[in-house]
This record gives sequence, C-alpha cells and structure tokens, in this order.
Amino acid sequence: DHDLYCREVGPATLASSVSATSSSVTPRVGWDHIHETNEEFQQESSIPIPVEIECNTDVTYDTGTIDLTADQTSAEHEQELQLQVLSLQQQVASLTQERDNAHFGVHWIAGDDKKTRFYTGLPTYTIFQLLCNYVSEKALNLKEWQGSKTTGATDRRSGPQPFKTMSVDKQLFAVLVRLRLGLCGADVAARFNMPESSYSRLFSTWIIFLEKELNLLFPWPSRARVDHFMPECFKQRFPTTRVIIDCLEIQMERPTSLMNKSKTYSSYKSRNTMKILVGISPSGLVTFVSDAWGGRVSDKLITKSSGLLDKLEKGDSVMADKGFDIEDLLTPLGVKLNIPPKLGKSSQLSSQKVEVTRRIAELRIHVERAIGRARNYSILNQVFPVSMSGIASAIVFVCFFLTNFDECMVK
Repeated sequence: DHDLYCREVGPATLASSVSATSSSVTPRVGWDHIHETNEEFQQESSIPIPVEIECNTDVTYDTGTIDLTADQTSAEHEQELQLQVLSLQQQVASLTQERDNAHFGVHWIAGDDKKTRFYTGLPTYTIFQLLCNYVSEKALNLKEWQGSKTTGATDRRSGPQPFKTMSVDKQLFAVLVRLRLGLCGADVAARFNMPESSYSRLFSTWIIFLEKELNLLFPWPSRARVDHFMPECFKQRFPTTRVIIDCLEIQMERPTSLMNKSKTYSSYKSRNTMKILVGISPSGLVTFVSDAWGGRVSDKLITKSSGLLDKLEKGDSVMADKGFDIEDLLTPLGVKLNIPPKLGKSSQLSSQKVEVTRRIAELRIHVERAIGRARNYSILNQVFPVSMSGIASAIVFVCFFLTNFDECMVK
C-alpha cells in the first residue's frame, strides 16, 4: 500500500506529507522510542488520506472471446501437425522407393522384353508375370528345402524364413538371374542386399520347387497330342516319332573321392562331367530330362535307367544318334528305333543309306538346337561345384523346361 501510495500521489505530495507529519512528532532515542514511534505510526496510518487515481475505463475483458480464440489456435496447430506428419510419410515412402530402385530388382525388367530376355531367359515380361502368378499361391506357403537325404515332410523347415520378407516375383527373379547369367551366389546376394546364406537357401528351395511345378505344367504328352502338333516334315517321313533323344555333358569339379572321380570321368570329354539324357517332341517341345549321372555312364545305360522306356507305347518310334545302341531295349516294347545306319563291314555307305542318314540328320538336329537353347542359361556352361551336386539334376531340368515358354523351334 505504501508503494502504491507513493506512485499515485507523486514525489511532491509525498514530501509535503512527510514534512507535516515530522513537525508534530517529538524525536526520541532508544528501543522504547522505536516501539512507541511504530505504535504512533500505525495509529496515524489508519487515518484515511484522499488519493486521486486515474483509471482507464476503455479496457474490457471478455472471457468468452479468450476461450474461443484458444480453441481455434489449438485446432489450427493440430491441423498443422497432421499436415507435417503426412508430408513426412510421403518423404519416407519416396526415399524407400528410391532405395529400392537403387538396388538390383525385378523393377529393372518391368515392361521391357529385351531386359527380361537378358536377365531371366524368358521371352517377354508378360510370360514372366504369368509364371509368377502361376506359382505365387504355392510359393507363399513354401518351406525351406533341407537336402536330398530326407524325403517327404521332413525335408522342409517350418516356421518363418529369412527370404519371406521378399515378394514372390522378387524371389523368382533372383533365381532366374543366377540361372541365366551364371552368377555366383555371393554376387546375387549382394545385388539383392541379402545375406549369402539366405540366398543360398532361397535358391535351393526355389529350384526344387520349380522342378516340381514345371513338371506339372509340361507333363509327358500323349500320343494324340504329339500327332496333333507334329510338323509336316515328320508326318511325311517319320510319322510315328514320339521323342528325339540325345545326351548332354556338363563339366563339374573334380571330386575328392577316388570312386567319384572314376564315375564322373568322361573319356569323350577327357574331364569330369555330369551326363543327362534329354528328349524333345517332334514339334521341339522339351518333354524329358533325366537325372544327372556320372560322365562315365554309357548312353544305353542312362536310357535304360532313366525311366524313359516306361513312357513309351507300342507303335512309337524313337529318333537318336547312332551312338544309342538301344534297339534291343525298344524292340520288346514294340517301339522302333530310327538312327543313322552304320557302315558295318563295308568301307562306305550305300546311296540308300546316305539318304536315310541325311533325312534323319535333318530332323534329329532339332534336339541339338534344344540343347543349345537351354545352354543360353549360362549356369550350364560353367564348371558345376561339387557343393551343388544335390540340386544339379533340378537345375538342368528347370533350365530345359523354361525354354518351353519360347517360340516353337519346328514349324
């Protein structure tokens, strides 16, 4: 109150009041004087003193307006935060897309048939999509393959897998890239930004999976179906042809076991190889691929043990090279063998045998063309590591049957 009083009355008024008060009070000395002076001051201060105070009556306070303004400010702030969150989410999505595009992936071939052919071996991007759609439902429930030593349900690991975070089309693309370009597993894993061990399991699992699915997609054709699509060149000369066969040898690493070295050594290639029997229909469709055998095995033995004879019917004929001495295997089945005639005891072929040889060679070459088309998958042109021997047969099978998506060779 004293401060307020000083501010309102001003210095001059305050000085006059103090002088008036001090003239009526007798000074004293000591603690009693201070006590009595305080009592007198309290009595004197209770006397009302007229003070003029100027007030600004133009100021008004509207509490309702203040509350409304606060609510409006809060709503605007909340809306601003929501816009900021939306903007940040768009930035995250954009950066994520840029990161994915920076990595090697299926988006590289989207809508580009030329790149699709180069990276996957399939003729068009549409065919890649169709194949992906065909296997996608089963691929979502795919379990990891554990090796060829176990069979049935025990050969697959249950539970979430490291590659389950990848989409189906990306998994399929990662497998086809290795088949087509012949890249090592570490290279492909780095391209797809994943651990090498995870990619190795993904590749093995998908190879076994594709082998089963392609076998269902391209089953052994019936006699009626072969006749329906048989080209004119076969109808005129060899109308009963069911399959054209030949063998393929792929170089492999030298095994450490002496027994395996002996089984895989090919005297024809002068190196350790795998040997596979391949069969195509007269129209050029790959219809049969055997398991991989050691390069030492003969053409006759692999034909007998591959299961091909069980698929033939009475009245069929098989076309092959003259190295396939399998007539004694086919005759009991009522199947004819068409191979180029041999010299026998004569020093040269007769004109009739030369013509037969020419006719057979003109048609038998289609199986060699089919093998050449499959070798566009560069993995078949490399030295197979011993560590991949468990899936070697499946790899060869998949590479050959993927060529069935291409245009027909024989028209």
